[in-house]
Amino acid sequence: MQVFDNGGATYDRYTVIPFGNEEGFYLSHDCDMPNGVSMYAAPCYPNGEEIPFSSLPANVQKHALARIATLCGEYGA
Repeated sequence: MQVFDNGGATYDRYTVIPFGNEEGFYLSHDCDMPNGVSMYAAPCYPNGEEIPFSSLPANVQKHALARIATLCGEYGA
């Protein structure tokens, strides 16, 4: 899994590319809120500096894992 942080240059600060291909998510710090950003993208381009998944805020980690699980379910993985 690749995770990127652009330091807040854009509202969708975090990029999560779970499978090493061109699919991923752009997430804001409040991605689990109604006004937050949680956008699937294919292709999904890295944006910012690569960081460990564990460096994401806890709510963003939880949300990203839920989105990945949904994506796996859609593809039967």
